[in-house]
Amino acid sequence: MSGVIIPQHVLNAGPSDNSEAPVKGRDYADCPACGRTPILDKEGRFNTHKILPRGSEICPMSGEKYAVAGASEEAKEPCPQNQSQASTTTPQPSSEPSNDTPPERDCAPPSNGDGGKRAVTAPPDSAPADSLPRSAHTPDSTTTGVAPGRAVAPEAVEAMEALKELRSRRLNQRSTAHSPVTESAPEAAQATVSEPASTEIEFRQPAPPFEQPGRTSRVLAQAVPMTDHGREIAARLKETFYAYTNRLARNQQETMGPSEIGSPCDRRIAMSLLRVAPVNPGGDNWASFVGTCVHAGLAEMFLWANAGTGRYAVEVPLKFPSAYVPHGTGDLLDRTLCMFLDHKLMGRWSLDKLTTKGPSPTYRVQVHTYAYGAQLKGEKIDHVAIIGWPREAGTLDDLYVWTEPYDPSVAIDALKRVERIGERVKALDSIGGPATAARQFDIAEDCRFCPFHAPKDDQGERGCNGKR
Repeated sequence: MSGVIIPQHVLNAGPSDNSEAPVKGRDYADCPACGRTPILDKEGRFNTHKILPRGSEICPMSGEKYAVAGASEEAKEPCPQNQSQASTTTPQPSSEPSNDTPPERDCAPPSNGDGGKRAVTAPPDSAPADSLPRSAHTPDSTTTGVAPGRAVAPEAVEAMEALKELRSRRLNQRSTAHSPVTESAPEAAQATVSEPASTEIEFRQPAPPFEQPGRTSRVLAQAVPMTDHGREIAARLKETFYAYTNRLARNQQETMGPSEIGSPCDRRIAMSLLRVAPVNPGGDNWASFVGTCVHAGLAEMFLWANAGTGRYAVEVPLKFPSAYVPHGTGDLLDRTLCMFLDHKLMGRWSLDKLTTKGPSPTYRVQVHTYAYGAQLKGEKIDHVAIIGWPREAGTLDDLYVWTEPYDPSVAIDALKRVERIGERVKALDSIGGPATAARQFDIAEDCRFCPFHAPKDDQGERGCNGKR
């Protein structure tokens, strides 16, 4: 009798013997967009929360009323067990035609320590057992997240459909990004492109930077084409970039480095020792240019973090007891953790491979060789690490670090292998020249980023065609 209007979601939660215990539907509720259980404010709205526990993307249902997400307040009937809580309210006669099956009710049973769980009316006998809804307000209960038989506004149904699609796409984006294309994939892609955008609510998030091709096709389709002046400027920028990176490519080192000796392909190492000119540039050098810039920024960051303490050493010059691999430069030495670390700026495909299968033999040998050179300088090394920095993500949520105990035999065996290949290269080169010498070595399935891969060079005059 205080004159204060009790919110509908509080009435739906039902009575509670322990007012201090959180009650589902009154203090918190299932979010139909992300499936989490955020806290409700005094007005029954979802507090601001993220789609994933460790993510940075805010859920679209933040600030939305829980009653709107679950079902229309006008369509709810008062629960008989809650009528005593609102004795001053006169129930209105139902305008729906009567039948043998009473309408469903969203009622909360008397509180007995179960957290205020609601009783859910079972669907008709024709529905399969696995389609039973877990809650009247969860997105898995029905297609729209609303119990059958309730009157729901059309915009609420559209919002629920968009939220379910958004959550499903976000959770499965990483696992399906590189899965084989099925027969239904084109139809699914066509449905996504032709899907009409909502005129009232738009839940699609802006694409993060470094987005892979294909994921932003909808945005690119609406992009304004460049003007003639813009295309001219773009051509001049590319010309400057290509001239700069080609200049760097001509200034190659005269000896091999630790980044090359771990390749499982003997022919690739032999051609590098023979100083064969690269024939596979691997794109326009933009990825390597970005990696070089990020390495420079990371070196500056760890110099700042070192602050004169001597914990970190960046761009560490190293020497090795090998005539073919005499020296190298390591990324980062942590003297507190007794660890040598190597930075790798990775795209989605490479980062997924690192997290599921570990590093490639080339990467693993490289970091152990760096650690071996640091040990020869008198540093204490117990572990090695490869840091997978996500190039295509907008945050560091996908940052992945692979570690293992330092094993000097990995580097020693790799250096001895190069020595054996180098001695054989000398003997063969003196007989038939570089092209003939290179063809005498076995190859491995390591052609994807090989600088000497020339698929159409069947005679091996310029490079390697990848055939045994």
